[in-house]
Amino acid sequence: MNGMRDHAIGALVAVAYTALLVVTAPELGPARDEGFYSVIGDRYARWVVRVFDEGAAALDGRVVDRVWADNSEHPPLPKLLFGLSASAVRASGVPMSAGTAHRLPTMIGAGLLLWIVYVLGARIANRRTGIFAAGALAAIPHVFHHAHLAAMDVLVVLACVATTYAYWRSLERARWAWVAGVVYGLALLTKHNAWFLPPVLLVHWATLRAAPVDERLPASRRIPWGIVAMLTLGPLMLIALWPWLWRDTLHRWMEYVRFHVEHVHYPIEYMGTTWFEPPFPAHYALGSMLTTVPSTLLVLAIVGIVHRRQQLVPPWLARLLRRRRDGEGEVPERRRVITTRLVHGADPRHTDLLILLSLLWPIVLLSTTRAPIFGGTKHFLAAYPFLALFAAVGFLRVARAFRGLWSAWRGPGPERFPDVRRRLIETCVALVLLAPAVAQTAHAHPYALAAYVPLVGGAPGGADLGMNRQYWGHTNADVLAVIRRELPRGGSVFPGDTALAAWRAMMLDGHVPRGVLPTPDLASADLVLVHHEPHFLTVDAQAWVAHGSAVPVAVIDHDGVPVVSVYARPGGRARSAGRR
Repeated sequence: MNGMRDHAIGALVAVAYTALLVVTAPELGPARDEGFYSVIGDRYARWVVRVFDEGAAALDGRVVDRVWADNSEHPPLPKLLFGLSASAVRASGVPMSAGTAHRLPTMIGAGLLLWIVYVLGARIANRRTGIFAAGALAAIPHVFHHAHLAAMDVLVVLACVATTYAYWRSLERARWAWVAGVVYGLALLTKHNAWFLPPVLLVHWATLRAAPVDERLPASRRIPWGIVAMLTLGPLMLIALWPWLWRDTLHRWMEYVRFHVEHVHYPIEYMGTTWFEPPFPAHYALGSMLTTVPSTLLVLAIVGIVHRRQQLVPPWLARLLRRRRDGEGEVPERRRVITTRLVHGADPRHTDLLILLSLLWPIVLLSTTRAPIFGGTKHFLAAYPFLALFAAVGFLRVARAFRGLWSAWRGPGPERFPDVRRRLIETCVALVLLAPAVAQTAHAHPYALAAYVPLVGGAPGGADLGMNRQYWGHTNADVLAVIRRELPRGGSVFPGDTALAAWRAMMLDGHVPRGVLPTPDLASADLVLVHHEPHFLTVDAQAWVAHGSAVPVAVIDHDGVPVVSVYARPGGRARSAGRR
């Protein structure tokens, strides 16, 4: 019964967050990859309809190859969901733009991610911990940003966290192993990041295997059925549900692997340097977290880790400590109690250790390999749900401290309604601790990638440090008003870092007037967009030379930090051009 109540609360959290994302989505312009994925997703969705209409004809190898060859370097599930979502919205007549309809699967996925985080937090501690964990994750600016996009990053985080949860449940109930296998198959169908999940789960299971035998988990100590199911069902699902792999499976699989092993490195700014290729700074992930994740949440996560430090010691190390204790004769009572707790803890699944490993693994992976770092924090977003869980544990520790202060201030004696008082204190503490993160996220949208924590001076401090502000032209929402103002009768725009597919998506949604067309010719363009990143400084200079002026007609900024500048060609069709 309690489990059903937890899922009901988690569902409410998911619905509320998804609704918030849908409402705020129009404020965020389409990013480069969104345009590509939406077009390809529509093509995939049309093929699914053909399968139902034409049967075997649509399954012909040549037909399948024509449809699924595009963007075959990435698994198909997210793109298919984007296309099916847009088709369903069009068919239903719901008043929603095509861009938001394509983004809907990611936004729903972000809600589901909060659902799982809430349930996991509620099961490892209590419902207040679960609510705080979900709120903390939702209030990280970069998570809120990526939760809007028709891209793979949040969806693969959802799939990996769901797999981790199913594996954790399989340590207690064997039937969850099948769930872990199926969900991991969906993770592999989402993005290649999922291939890095089994190692961390194997390390966790190895620590269980090294611990003294616990009668509560006899099966999991012999065979990790959840991981076995993942490594068998997962690859089978990938091949069975990815039509591109139906023919020449081995050859195409090797092409897929080769693409990611030799992945191109796009430029990214970090600490005053634009990084084009490895070796990248080992502290990139840590530095990005410290400057973008609300500092209150980071401090709470540290408090939570310190508070649960006894449960974080691997069982084999605890066993070694017990042997040393037994071999040294009489030992202090405090040390005897600590080592006894380490070995005979209340949690035979060592959940805290699993959460810590899951938090550290994406950061370590990015810091010690040649993995691409472009796009800011999106390549290690998988660490943030587990960071939020430790922050929730830290919140509970702080709330208990405040309850202790209240009791000490009130003095001894009976108290009426102690449960009401406890819940009221914890609610107030939670609101106070979450408020800074919520405020930072609300203020940062839709320029979350240009926003930095007050500890480093906010957005201006991040600019002074030489940190990333954006990537791939997603900051066009406010630029569109300038375009409509400057080119009411049509004209041409040099789109800067905005891909043509993203520009077409804006035209399809009616954000760009039909008479305004993109052009690759900067010199002849009526308007020139410059997305402020160091590797686009040459575009700024080219606009000055081509148009004879260094004065933009508009500058879009976040807290005074320029994000996009708009230049008008003298004598062109822009209204401001003739006033120079």
